[in-house]
Amino acid sequence: MSAPLGDVASRLVAAAGALGAPLPADVRVVSVLDEPAPALADIDAATRVLVLDWLGTHRDARVPLLRAAWDVEETVRAASAHVLVLRLAPLLGPASPLVAWLGSRPKLAPRLARAVVQPVLESDVVASLGAAFAGRVTWQGWYEACGPDPISVGELATLVAARDAAARVATTAPEPSEAILIAQGLAEWRPWSDAFGVVPASITRGATLGSAA
Repeated sequence: MSAPLGDVASRLVAAAGALGAPLPADVRVVSVLDEPAPALADIDAATRVLVLDWLGTHRDARVPLLRAAWDVEETVRAASAHVLVLRLAPLLGPASPLVAWLGSRPKLAPRLARAVVQPVLESDVVASLGAAFAGRVTWQGWYEACGPDPISVGELATLVAARDAAARVATTAPEPSEAILIAQGLAEWRPWSDAFGVVPASITRGATLGSAA
């Protein structure tokens, strides 16, 4: 029996299903986007597994959740021959806690304000899940799902404020955490785009960051 998904993965999987790409019965989604790390005992060699974690996942990462995600990836790869990994950049959209948090105009610590990220529209990630669930993606490998625009968190906050963007959620913290935002750094979006047939929207060129305020 599959373990319950965390809030982020549940939101993404539900959105893919609403667009006509429900989670296949033979696919196990393993999310390391929230605490705690999931149980993995029921995965075997025949199980198709989609691992969702954050960009910055690495065995030597300073952030505990990013180290835990690395261990989960390695454990799943050892158990199954059919493992697809999506490492996610910060998600932007109407259901995005990050947009809601930035829209509240929090005081950013200098290190966080300077941190460079490559946010991705949540709708682009949902389209990627839809492509995988519909069988249009080879069920193997790992990909960095991120946008084409490097931007500091401080600049992103200014962009959210300038567009009067809002999100349909209430939150007191960003998603991912401040520590993960600082740790993510730059990534390469083209391999993900080519494999999933998704061209990520540019957030600096007018892409919708939230819903109407």
